[in-house]
Amino acid sequence: MLIYGIPDRGTMIKPKKLNYGDKVAVVAPSSATDLKSVENGELKLRSLGLNPVMFPTCYTNYGHLSASDEERARDINDSFRDESIKGIICLRGGYGTTRILNMLDYEMIKRNSIYGKRNSIKIRGRQIMFCCKLTC
Repeated sequence: MLIYGIPDRGTMIKPKKLNYGDKVAVVAPSSATDLKSVENGELKLRSLGLNPVMFPTCYTNYGHLSASDEERARDINDSFRDESIKGIICLRGGYGTTRILNMLDYEMIKRNSIYGKRNSIKIRGRQIMFCCKLTC
């Protein structure tokens, strides 16, 4: 049985590996972080041969969150919409992620399947889990 295009728990789906020069989106769907950490993360991705696309929420602060709910949801939706992006990496997690669930374009995300193309967001019911393809 498929839920939002995701197989049952018993089936593990592995994403395609990232290749040298692949574009990866970097978004901040929840908590903010400091500029030095953002710059270090971008350099680390470049050192791995990836081409990071830093989305606006990486550079903003909105209280303890990186940006307003609308801006954070827009970055996630835009990162899935961009067909040239092969992976999506989140700067940080946190409860702010659950605040944007109702703002995500699930139909567009389903059309731009993450499996086999990108593996960054798994949707099961009202839960969302962001996954990093890189181990640092």
